[in-house]
Amino acid sequence: MNTKETLNKLKQDTTMIQHADIDSMLALMFAEIGSTDAELRDSIIYSLFSEMIVYQPLTIQQLHEIREKALSHEGMFYKIGERNTDSVFTRSFSVLLLPLLLERNNREYFLVEDQIQEIKQAILRYLSEEKDFRGYIAEKGWGHALAHISDAIESISEHRWTVLESSSILDRLKTILQSDDTILTNQEEERILIAIMPMIIHQLIDKSILEGWIQSLADFESTNDTAKDYVILHNTKTFLSALYFRLKKHPSLHTDTNLIENAFDQLKQRFYLS
Repeated sequence: MNTKETLNKLKQDTTMIQHADIDSMLALMFAEIGSTDAELRDSIIYSLFSEMIVYQPLTIQQLHEIREKALSHEGMFYKIGERNTDSVFTRSFSVLLLPLLLERNNREYFLVEDQIQEIKQAILRYLSEEKDFRGYIAEKGWGHALAHISDAIESISEHRWTVLESSSILDRLKTILQSDDTILTNQEEERILIAIMPMIIHQLIDKSILEGWIQSLADFESTNDTAKDYVILHNTKTFLSALYFRLKKHPSLHTDTNLIENAFDQLKQRFYLS
């Protein structure tokens, strides 16, 4: 029986996990976490990590080993900085383990404060260093690094992000949104909003900072390459549209959605849009 068959058997009957050699099973899953086989990586391995981390009686040591592996250069920092290579699957799916660990921690509190701070700093570093933000990759499935890191941001309670860190997250997200490398077409804007709206609602992001950030999105500097400028324009407009309607649902925030309308007008003028 090969790795895929072995793990799929456990996925189909999760009661068998309690009788399995957990350490060997985890080693097998980590060895294939970046597989280019979408079914093995996403449907089987991630599903098993979700089941095991959140629901199975893993030891505290095993949970910490998963955390350490996820945060390591074999996990979310594996070949960090590469573009358009298969290494993104290892990084992106390692990132996706963080929300699972934090969900478990909400019940059992196995993470001490220094370890939560380590996770936060890894998230911030990843936002700065990841360069491959492809969504769905033909024949290999979801890379979706931006969606996954957004899930990790959201999984840290909004009360744990400081005002300075929240502002830093906005700056780093702006850099990603306005990269000319990738057209974002897989609902990344919605995942970003799930991550940052709690910060806005709980006023970790000051109104003036948010409004300045919105304006800065419309003021992006031209690359002097029309094709690249239109990638940035697409990503910016898609995100601002989603933000506009999300803010409209929270009138108590007193954030001026007219500013977004003005940003659109500015973009129209710059790019001669009808």
